[in-house]
Amino acid sequence: MKESLKAYKEVIKSPGALRLLVAVVPPRIAYGMITLSIYFKVQQETGSVATAGIATGLSALTGALTTGLRGVAVDRFGIIWPLRIMVPLYAIAILSLSLSSERNLMIFLAALTGLFAPPINLSIRPLWKFAVVAQRLRTAYALDASSMRAVAIFAPVLATTLSLSFDPDVALQACAFLMITGGVLLAPIHQAS
Repeated sequence: MKESLKAYKEVIKSPGALRLLVAVVPPRIAYGMITLSIYFKVQQETGSVATAGIATGLSALTGALTTGLRGVAVDRFGIIWPLRIMVPLYAIAILSLSLSSERNLMIFLAALTGLFAPPINLSIRPLWKFAVVAQRLRTAYALDASSMRAVAIFAPVLATTLSLSFDPDVALQACAFLMITGGVLLAPIHQAS
């Protein structure tokens, strides 16, 4: 146990590792929040659980169906250009959803969030080889996976708290802000690698 903690400390002390870990947290929180935020927004505006389910389902479906296209874009152009295009489009779709109240428009905008979901998680794993020495790469991957799991627990709670304590629009705006923050923090890391 003590040896594992020492290995994690060494990874975090590596040049660029903490920066990478901090940069990836905001967009991962946004991803963890988006489904519930869409659900609460559409359900509140329409009064329909079914419509909210359709909106969240279409967001997930368009995201799943276009994952391969995002991968092709990354393979063809590198990660920088897809992030420069998809991060703002994703944030605009989310902000537009937060400002809308018409049923069909909200469903359409929810589908766009899946379509424009930036390939953040796809772009992180390769960056660890630039942040840590080869002997600590597995530990860095474990630390990255642990941070993803922690965010997967925390983000839905945050989305629910913001949506029900304040307003679903606040949760959606937080998602957009977190994604833009992550895009800004990740851009220089990708350019340096």
